Amino acid sequence: MFKKLLIVLMLAIISNTCWASDTNNHETENHHTSHHESKVESPHSLGILLGGVQTEHHTYSSYGLEYAYEFNHKWATSVAWEKVDGAHHGDGIETFVVSALYSPMEKVWVGAGYGKERIHGHDGGKEDLYRLSAAYDFHIDHFKIAPMVAVDFVEGETSLVVGASFGITF
Repeated sequence: MFKKLLIVLMLAIISNTCWASDTNNHETENHHTSHHESKVESPHSLGILLGGVQTEHHTYSSYGLEYAYEFNHKWATSVAWEKVDGAHHGDGIETFVVSALYSPMEKVWVGAGYGKERIHGHDGGKEDLYRLSAAYDFHIDHFKIAPMVAVDFVEGETSLVVGASFGITF
């Protein structure tokens, strides 16, 4: 049920993104478009993720890469790869998550994502991962620092992910 709800939510966000990025709407023609709805100067960002993962019994450090694309100042999407050494009885895990992001106010992003968690080791495998996240963007020229918090849901377990992305925009 949760998977179907997340898919419907992501499809709704994607379909709204096409509408939200239309530059020929009535507001644009009258030059009354707010900053929050205007086109992004540098819509791409690429960053290194550094953080930690808190499970029910343990805390682990994590690292990874993130790419994000802002359709406008309100809608974006991101792809993240993260590695957590030592998790799952020392075997380690990797996650790959695609998220739809919405900005309810300037610099604040909330997201919903779906991906896979790959467990290393002899009894490893892949499991579905669902993520809810929030981040705040700090920009200095073309550099971006984005502290974030996320909650991951994997096979009935919940993990708290806290960290930051350090990257560039282009």
